[in-house]
Amino acid sequence: MSGKETSAPAFAQVYAGASATSNAGEQHSLWIDQQGNVYTSGNNDRGQLCLGGTEPFVNLPNQVSLKGPAVAAAIGEDFTLILLDDGSVYGCGSNEKGELGLGNSVNSVDTPSNDNGLSNIIDLSAGLNHALFQAANGNVYGTGSNIYMQLCEFTDGEPVTTPKV
Repeated sequence: MSGKETSAPAFAQVYAGASATSNAGEQHSLWIDQQGNVYTSGNNDRGQLCLGGTEPFVNLPNQVSLKGPAVAAAIGEDFTLILLDDGSVYGCGSNEKGELGLGNSVNSVDTPSNDNGLSNIIDLSAGLNHALFQAANGNVYGTGSNIYMQLCEFTDGEPVTTPKV
């Protein structure tokens, strides 16, 4: 976080990005170390690296500032979701189709936001432009693109912009 280069820590989990184009330069990646620290690198044109700002490309992993240890993550085309050990979900990057669950008035964020109303989440997953969240009580929430009804909700192709059971 201080901008100084250091040796890589021991990583516990890694996540590869996805893209609708064949250009690997438009993808990003995320690593979680054994202490729950998160690192990101790659494309950042929508703030999806959660580092503050939208520098187009970050070629070395940088540590993301979070309020607690991460236990899982999910990466979509232009967004990132991070699950903390307290069950909260933080997202950054594009919210154009509701990918982050931040409603329809937020286009994107470049620092981790948990204004999605989610809590007690135990697992999460992301598609190209949508996300799914499993809560401890068994409920599954979806948000984002629903053009193919991938959120199991009839919306006439309109996105779901806040998490919905």
